[in-house]
Amino acid sequence: MFWILISTGALFEVIGDVYFRKQTYILGTLFYGLGTALWAVSLRFETLSKAVILFGVLNALAASIAGIVLFHETLTPTQWLGVCLGLGCLATLS
Repeated sequence: MFWILISTGALFEVIGDVYFRKQTYILGTLFYGLGTALWAVSLRFETLSKAVILFGVLNALAASIAGIVLFHETLTPTQWLGVCLGLGCLATLS
């Protein structure tokens, strides 16, 4: 249950980011609110120290993917290193 809540929460916040980037502030705010609510509920199932790291990493990874796919952005080598370290973080905290 924890993984479903935290993954969906991070995904909703990235959807909110996409709407904000497209200057659709009402939908952006709605998705941010939903993401935050799921994040809050996920804390019932896991410790804060683990949950906050996972939420941040999942959010950063999803935002990077959205930037590449939807906005044709490119990542610098340092950003790619961050993505790889984020994936390693997920693997060690699982």
